[in-house]
Amino acid sequence: MVVFTVIAASTVTVPVIGYLAAHDRMARPLGSLRSWLEQNNATVMAVLCW
Repeated sequence: MVVFTVIAASTVTVPVIGYLAAHDRMARPLGSLRSWLEQNNATVMAVLCW
């Protein structure tokens, strides 16, 4: 249970810490990821809810 929690939490904390530590370097990759997620929202939600 602890391992699962750490892995799940790392998917949120790693990008946040990376952005705080290196804002200039992380802005472009995170922006690209955001754009991709917005374009593929329906597919991502269908996979997550299935």
